[in-house]
Amino acid sequence: MRISLLLMLALVSGQSRLFAGVEATPFKLAAQGGILVPVTLNGTGPFQMLLDTGASHSSISKELAGALDAPPVARATVSTPAGDRE
Repeated sequence: MRISLLLMLALVSGQSRLFAGVEATPFKLAAQGGILVPVTLNGTGPFQMLLDTGASHSSISKELAGALDAPPVARATVSTPAGDRE
């Protein structure tokens, strides 16, 4: 029993050192439940971006691409519960 307790304490103290110096990422919850995080693109920003861990692609609006002077590399239709958009 004591060995188990000592082992657990050793593991917990190791975990706290593992995350020492790690900072939290600020985020906001959107009205529909999405997670919005501030990002910097090409040294400009921050811009609010939707975090979607299940997405296979990332995209930005035509307006933001123009403001960043980022040329389009592809066009895609983004499908969300709110609808489809190119």
